[in-house]
Amino acid sequence: MLYHAVRSLLTAREIETVFVVLARDDAAFRGHDWSVFGDRLAPLYCGGASRHDSVLNGLVAASSAVDPEDWVLVHDAA
Repeated sequence: MLYHAVRSLLTAREIETVFVVLARDDAAFRGHDWSVFGDRLAPLYCGGASRHDSVLNGLVAASSAVDPEDWVLVHDAA
């Protein structure tokens, strides 16, 4: 499901990067080949205790990679 969501998002030229927020100890994501997306897919191992915490942690972690005028779309793939 996550692969299809990422692929769908990255078909839009306007979307430069998809950040995926994962639990710090997530091993499942690393077990798949994501190379087809190149550097447009950026995993962030900073998930929190709740979805709210994970979204906040992801926004903080990604903040240095986005400009103030950029839009950020949050998609809950759970």
